[in-house]
Amino acid sequence: MRKTLEFEVRDHVFLRVIPLMGVGRALKPRKLTPRFICPYEILKRVGEVAYQIAFPMLLANLPDGAFMYWLTAIYGLNKLEQRKVLWKDLDSLNIQGPWILAGDFNNVLCSQDRIGGKDVHESGFKDLEEMMKNNNLTEMPSNGDYYTWSNKHHIGTIYSRIDKILGNTDWFQDHMDYSLQILPPNVSDHSLLFLQHQDTPQTRHKRFKFLNCLTDTELYSQIVHTNWNEPIEETSKGIIQAE
Repeated sequence: MRKTLEFEVRDHVFLRVIPLMGVGRALKPRKLTPRFICPYEILKRVGEVAYQIAFPMLLANLPDGAFMYWLTAIYGLNKLEQRKVLWKDLDSLNIQGPWILAGDFNNVLCSQDRIGGKDVHESGFKDLEEMMKNNNLTEMPSNGDYYTWSNKHHIGTIYSRIDKILGNTDWFQDHMDYSLQILPPNVSDHSLLFLQHQDTPQTRHKRFKFLNCLTDTELYSQIVHTNWNEPIEETSKGIIQAE
């Protein structure tokens, strides 16, 4: 059950974290595994359900203090009317520059985003869709499971895609080498979102293609004869490459 919490300016809040290892596999909870970090001071209230906190430079990972992008963490409440207030608050921020929103929106964006449970109607997502349109936000494509939440019931199972990452045009242009992986939920009913930088982009080897029309060119026979008689390195690798 989600609780409706309210805070005041200068209150301090903890951020919940889930340590990852390797390719994003969640660590098993241990006695010394951190579950919450800081607290952070609330700088101001933005609308009715959103707050701005003093985000630490340590977590920002900024090279030489240069600004990279705005990050908004999302936690959508159960009631649609409360989420509508959140979308309105986000719309009023008027963010300039690269912007990414990540977390539990508790809201689908189309009928495909839910299997089981209540039918999906346009009235349930049009306000979120409008906020995204006003701010040039797009949902980031993902790899892995499509659905990010399940009630885990054996009877009357419901699957929903309510955890997501949104970004504006500026953010996607600056982060084209990032990918989003949906990780297994483990003990939680929500899947983990793992945003990963592709340090070494995979290169696909193109197949060799020969166009028959090349044989009709004037110097075709001469070029083939010249290159065929070129000496090659006397190794199996060199022979394979030359062929």
